[in-house]
Amino acid sequence: MLDEVKLDLNKALQEIEDGEELDNYD
Repeated sequence: MLDEVKLDLNKALQEIEDGEELDNYD
C-alpha cells in the first residue's frame, strides 16, 4: 500500500516538475 502511494506521489511530483520546468525556462 505505502509503495503504491509513493509511486503515485512520485508520478505527480514528476508531472509537476515537468510543467514547472517548461514554465520557468522560457
